[in-house]
Amino acid sequence: MGCGSAAYLNSLKRYGWEVTGIDLSPEAARAAKEHFDIDVFVGEVRIEVKTR
Repeated sequence: MGCGSAAYLNSLKRYGWEVTGIDLSPEAARAAKEHFDIDVFVGEVRIEVKTR
């Protein structure tokens, strides 16, 4: 799941968590860095789910 503007990550950061995000949007990553100083990687995560 992408982090979007990173508002949720920023809430965690304020509680002392070390946060990093991922999103498909380069604009969202840029906004997260500019507004909250949070690093967001641009890309996707794929997880293989095995069938039974």
